[in-house]
Amino acid sequence: MSIMWHSISGVLMILGLVGTGYALLKIHIFNDDDERLSKFLSGFVTKIAIPAYLIVSIPEDFTPQTLLAIGPKLVLPIASMLALFALSFLIAKLIKVNPHHKGLFQSLLFNSNTVTVGLPVNMALFGKDSLP
Repeated sequence: MSIMWHSISGVLMILGLVGTGYALLKIHIFNDDDERLSKFLSGFVTKIAIPAYLIVSIPEDFTPQTLLAIGPKLVLPIASMLALFALSFLIAKLIKVNPHHKGLFQSLLFNSNTVTVGLPVNMALFGKDSLP
């Protein structure tokens, strides 16, 4: 029962954050027209908040023993990323991506947002036991 309550509280926490953001937009604390605030918030989240969270949580939750235990299960994710990386070169050439944007395009195609988005959401919903 405690696992169920933990999962429900994680979902409620995320919904609360979404609701708070929506309420702040409605009372004009945040404004879509304010480009400086938008740049600040996105920069703060991507350059400070998420890296800080990962620096604190990953060494705490992942040990060499954990990595060895899940090692054989990493074959499929690594193989899929390598296949997508190879495919990114072909797709970039086929659709004639601007050479200035080619690296970004390829990175976005084969990199997953699992660590930056999925890990915190997974932790919020299911706790530390869900990491492996």
